[in-house]
Amino acid sequence: MFVTGWSDMILKFKASVIDKCKFVIEFNSDECVELAGRYTEPVIIQKCKEQNEKYSIVWVKCVHTFGLKPSSHLLSNDKNHSIRINQLFSPDCDGNTPKTVILSGDSGRGKSFTLQKIMLDWAFGKLYYKNFNVIFLLKCEELKCISEEMSLFELLSWSCSLTLDQISQILELTPEKVLFLIDGIDEYVSHPPSHSMLVLTNPSDRARPMDILRSVLKGILLPESFILITTRSLAADAVMNLLKGPQRFTEIVGFSERGVQEYFQKFFQDEQLFRKTYERVKINESLLTACSVPLLCWMVCFCLKKHFTDDDHVMRELKTNTSIYVHFVSTLLEHHDQSQSVLTMLRSLGQRAEEGVKKREGLFVEKSVTATGLDPATNVFLYKDSLKRNNRQVPVFKFIHFSFQEFFTALYYILLDEKEHSLKVSELFELMEWEAIIDKPSPDLKERRSIPIPPVILFLYGLLNEEVSSSFLEKIELTVPHTIKLKKKEMRKTLKRAIVLMIQQYGIELFALHCLHELQDKRFVRKILKVDKSMDLYNVSLRSTDCWVLLYCLQCCPHVRYLNLMYCDLTAEKLKILQPALCMCETMSLSVEHLLEAGDLIRSLGESKILRELKHIKYQIIDQNITIYYSFPAFLNISLTCPRSAISSTDWSLFLERLSKTEKVADDSSALDEHVSLLLSSFHSVGLKTLDLKLVILNKSWASGIISLVQTCTCLQQLNVTGWLLEEGLMLLKKSLTDPHCTVIIKGFDWSHSCNKNVEIHFIPKGLKKMKELNISDSEPSGLNRQPLPVCQSCVHIGDSDQWVQVEPSVCTDEGGSEFRISTPAGRFECSRTRMRWVCAGDVTLQYRAVDERFLSEELERLQCERIGPVIDVTVISGKLEEAHLPHYACLAESDPSLTQSVKVLSVEDEGMSLESVELTRFHAKVLQPSFSPKKVLMKLGIAVKVHCDLLIFMTHKDPIILHVYFLPIDSLFEEKIKIVEKSRHQINLSRPETPLQMNKKHSLEVPGASVQPKAIKLRGDIKPNFFEVMHPVVDDINMTLTRVDDQKSVWTSKICKALFGSMLLNSELNLFPQVAVNFDKVQFFDRNWHAFIKSVKNVNNIADNLLQKQIIHEELYSEITHPTSTSEASMRKICSIVRKGSDTVKEMFISILLEEDPDLLNHLPLPNSNFFAR
Repeated sequence: MFVTGWSDMILKFKASVIDKCKFVIEFNSDECVELAGRYTEPVIIQKCKEQNEKYSIVWVKCVHTFGLKPSSHLLSNDKNHSIRINQLFSPDCDGNTPKTVILSGDSGRGKSFTLQKIMLDWAFGKLYYKNFNVIFLLKCEELKCISEEMSLFELLSWSCSLTLDQISQILELTPEKVLFLIDGIDEYVSHPPSHSMLVLTNPSDRARPMDILRSVLKGILLPESFILITTRSLAADAVMNLLKGPQRFTEIVGFSERGVQEYFQKFFQDEQLFRKTYERVKINESLLTACSVPLLCWMVCFCLKKHFTDDDHVMRELKTNTSIYVHFVSTLLEHHDQSQSVLTMLRSLGQRAEEGVKKREGLFVEKSVTATGLDPATNVFLYKDSLKRNNRQVPVFKFIHFSFQEFFTALYYILLDEKEHSLKVSELFELMEWEAIIDKPSPDLKERRSIPIPPVILFLYGLLNEEVSSSFLEKIELTVPHTIKLKKKEMRKTLKRAIVLMIQQYGIELFALHCLHELQDKRFVRKILKVDKSMDLYNVSLRSTDCWVLLYCLQCCPHVRYLNLMYCDLTAEKLKILQPALCMCETMSLSVEHLLEAGDLIRSLGESKILRELKHIKYQIIDQNITIYYSFPAFLNISLTCPRSAISSTDWSLFLERLSKTEKVADDSSALDEHVSLLLSSFHSVGLKTLDLKLVILNKSWASGIISLVQTCTCLQQLNVTGWLLEEGLMLLKKSLTDPHCTVIIKGFDWSHSCNKNVEIHFIPKGLKKMKELNISDSEPSGLNRQPLPVCQSCVHIGDSDQWVQVEPSVCTDEGGSEFRISTPAGRFECSRTRMRWVCAGDVTLQYRAVDERFLSEELERLQCERIGPVIDVTVISGKLEEAHLPHYACLAESDPSLTQSVKVLSVEDEGMSLESVELTRFHAKVLQPSFSPKKVLMKLGIAVKVHCDLLIFMTHKDPIILHVYFLPIDSLFEEKIKIVEKSRHQINLSRPETPLQMNKKHSLEVPGASVQPKAIKLRGDIKPNFFEVMHPVVDDINMTLTRVDDQKSVWTSKICKALFGSMLLNSELNLFPQVAVNFDKVQFFDRNWHAFIKSVKNVNNIADNLLQKQIIHEELYSEITHPTSTSEASMRKICSIVRKGSDTVKEMFISILLEEDPDLLNHLPLPNSNFFAR
């Protein structure tokens, strides 16, 4: 029964919580911002029971230190998974509700903000208001400042607005409705209770706050209550053994990519500013990953907002954690009080920071701050808070965040004189060695090292980075003293020794790699790591930030031959980060927890062309041809070999998904028949060469599926089957013995038995018996210019009906291109030339052609759309169409999911234009009851789209060899126009990209030994395709790799063999072509042609981006040029006006930018006389 006035008391308490938690201080000003307006929910991972028990076992040292027993109250959970804040106290799969939740996380991940948000949402009645009547928030950094003894009632009253009597009533009546939020429990570990054996059983017992806290944590005081604690990851393992159970162990990992975007939007508020800034950060993947740490994300946003006009330069500087802190500190120093020199202030700040780090103090009274020569009222790095002492509020000061204390401590060591510096650094590394020795893990059980080594060491390495330190000293207008240069030289020796100790003696490889990454000295990294040709990170849980660090170190050390990444919590996203370095290793051991992620692993390894061997518990990869082993208990074991070229283009996720279902349908004969057929059909798409099947039982389903595979898979060279052969499979195999397609060899088989054990069956296609070498290639082109469907493994799972009759239309070709005409009866048809499909209920006659879209360019610019398919003009001469299926070239699997809702068909009528919604299938846009006119498939700009692409290569000159290489969306009009332009050149046929390419992203073509112009091109759907011009000086094999510029990912590779050129060069019909200028007077070229640029140049926004970056135009003019209502002609007129008034250098820069965007410009405009080369 509740006491009188209970509701009023709780309401008043909630009101006080709202007043206290609603706002947060904006550290760079005295302003407050609403927590709800800035808070973005981080990703929280619930750790599995197995992982929790590992932490509990390893940290026995901490258990003994505090005289505690290991915790055995871990909640059941099959695997790690994300968990929302409102689920922290939800029951587990066994129905157990946690009494204690541990929320661990590295510094700056948002733990304290999360607790403040929980308090606020509870007070507003949004969160846990039904679970808990009262929530108390206790901050350990404040508790350890209290020296006097008190009771639990007094401690809780000290931390909130409730009186002693009110708290006593709450704890007595409803202790099971009380939640304690304890922030920074790692302070408890670093500041153990004064009497570790002191046991408090009554809330009225008096003791020091940290002793009271111990009894609450152990469940001795208020065992019915609930607890949520936060701790740095460094102390999480020790903390787990201090708590009552059952427990839930979670880790706050920071923002997801969507969370980063949400935070940017809340921070910048202005939508245009947010979009522009976020998009630029997004292409810098390592910086985007750094922004997953909420504190770093805030600092990056702050710096970019302050330096918006120079944000590209800022982003280039933000390579490491230290560089982010340096740039942030430099920005705040712009507001430094001039009464004290910057150097003096930094030394004083560092001295105060160092004392706090050593004593683990984060709160400072005013006297201790002024004692170091600081003025707390004007210092931009300290902010004022208050602490309750003796029933009165005492002003205290603290750093923006505790990590800033560690940063300024490191900076303090750098700025000290040589003698003091040497002493301080020696003490620091002695502490590191001592802690590393104490915490050295068992050789049998390694884990993510929870080392209490001061993060100061990381900042020391970062400040020794020449680029970072020079930039910092330059910004604060300090010269680099000679003593600092000497200190750096001496410190490198100390650091080298420390790194070697970290790796070889103390097993903290990951921390060592982070130190090297902060240093950013490739030569130093190679020197340090050259002693060992292996890198062992076994059982070290890698985050995305760790993967970027590992990638950097591996790329610095090509001598590393062995890499162990077993049990490192690898995911598909982390593999994509590491993929560029996978080819550096000859042997690599790694594990992927989830089956579908193995598909990403195989594809990543297939793209790493130099990989020799991969050892894995599930599959193995060996030189050139890929062999994959996959086993299922007591049912199926498969190994297959296929060409390396198939690895990166195959949808292994779908393949392995089918494989994983095999065991589930084993007992259902009807389901098994269908599934076996589906599974074996998957082998067709991987270019299968050999297949080994080890089955427990070779029944009728498997026998018929195997024989069908042998007969239909043309690239199969050998199939081996081992297993128990049932009688139901005998008849099928007898029949197959006379099959003309293959020879069957059966070993260990007795026809008299109804079931044979360990039978080996070898199917060898007869055509391969005498063949020493097998070359499989595309068939010769028929000359009909047919448009086959793309071979894309990414979207193979997306539905696309194959019930179409392919028909060949009659063709009439004129200057405008090809026009097609066809008559069909009722049915479903597909044009072999254009891939257009239609459905008709009766006879129909159609006339159609692909048309140039330039007459629609202004309309597309107004609609902010871009096409993803050809413009097709269809005339229905007779009959009626029920459906029309217009081809598109977007890959639905690789594009943004919102694409399907953002695609329209534009129809051009006499009375105007109209947009209509469509249904997208894998390769087509479906239009019902179409009334025809020129139609095109459009999408809204700004959506990330990948498209199926074609490849055209033409040889224009023989000595040197000059090639025109086109990558273009699969579009018959584009292809036809290119072939008309290049009709006198020799076409070379190579396989087109089998994976989709990103639209509006720059791609570069790498050709060893050749000159390639331009350096990069964008794939566009609204303009005539650009091409790479490759000049190769010698007749030799030409290797080509297409790479996405922003992340340097290889998206296509191929080779033109020397023999092919040999046969072509004998052909006397190969023509020589006019001379084209390489070097010319760009100033003269601009002066003669600027008026032509106004009408001919269309991609103005890209040019404006480059002009702004090079500071040729200012921000205001840039906004006018890129405004959606401005036409390309009007925008280009403004640009040319500015350039005409500029210097010769400005004109040269402009022409260079123009040619990068539109290299074809030289073919249409007159050049001044200059240097030429023949081609």
